[in-house]
Amino acid sequence: MTHKRVAGKPPKVIEVQIHDGYLHLGHEVARDNFASGALVVRQHDGFLDIFPVASAVNGGLIVKVRDSQGNRSVLIDEVIRGLNVSFEGRYRASWSGELGCFRAHIGEVLADH
Repeated sequence: MTHKRVAGKPPKVIEVQIHDGYLHLGHEVARDNFASGALVVRQHDGFLDIFPVASAVNGGLIVKVRDSQGNRSVLIDEVIRGLNVSFEGRYRASWSGELGCFRAHIGEVLADH
C-alpha cells in the first residue's frame, strides 16, 4: 500500500516485506521513495528504520531490481541476523520526519509471506 506524495514529501505509510534476509519493496514504493537506488537500514528499539539515501555515491545498500514488474530487493541479513526475532512477513512502515526514515514496528507483522 502506498500513499501518493504531496508536494514532494514522502508518503506517510508504505508497505514492505522481509523474506530470507531480504527487504522487498514494490516498484512504486522504490521509485517514489528510494529513487537513488540506495538506502540504509538499522534495527533500533523494536523498529526497523529504513533511510532513503540521496545518492548511491553517498553509500548505503544497493537496491536491486527483483522481477519484470520492477519490484526491488535489498539484502539486510547483516542488520537482522543474530536477533532473537523473526522478521519474516509484511510490515507497514510510517514516515518519521524527525528521524528522516520509514519505521516498521517489528512486532506488527501484517501477514506471513
